[in-house]
Amino acid sequence: MPRTIAGSSVGALMASGIASHKYSDLWKCFNKDYNMMTANFFKWRFTSVRQAIQMLKEGEPLFETYQLKESAYRHSKDMTFLEIYEQNKWNLNITVTDGIRQGDSKLLNYLTAPNVVVWSAAIASCAIPGCFKPVELMIKTETGEIKPYYMSQLRGNFRFIDGSVACDLPMQRMSELFNINTFIVSQVNPHICPFISSDGISHE
Repeated sequence: MPRTIAGSSVGALMASGIASHKYSDLWKCFNKDYNMMTANFFKWRFTSVRQAIQMLKEGEPLFETYQLKESAYRHSKDMTFLEIYEQNKWNLNITVTDGIRQGDSKLLNYLTAPNVVVWSAAIASCAIPGCFKPVELMIKTETGEIKPYYMSQLRGNFRFIDGSVACDLPMQRMSELFNINTFIVSQVNPHICPFISSDGISHE
């Protein structure tokens, strides 16, 4: 299996879960009793369809972010991108989208965001608009303290959403950073199918 892996949206949860294990322990991820592939990522905030529609009209998210965090945190704990690279030898890449400027994306890895805590990047990449609140990225300091990435008074403007909104497959950026020219891609979102041509590439 390649040592460089990337994920956006739910793929970020899978990629971070895999990268949280050493290569020799990778078999655990595919063991049904280990519960990684069958983890419960979603907890509804509504009790009826009518309430869900009303929440969408008011701009309220349908799912609880804390449930998503618990699923992401379960395996990666408070590991950073750099720690995963140094300790587990994975080059993990996660894409997030700026919650305000939704055409802007960031590719997070041990070079571009070494101290960012992986669980915060994973849940930010999963924060589908309308389903989850935009997520604030967190970092680990030299003393091990977990703090917001942006500490200024404007930190509320720096929250991120689903990575697939702006850049589902960051192939060009990864090629530039790591000299990668071959990609193995798995697209599991059925709603993407109408936008993929016969060559398997999205041209949207």
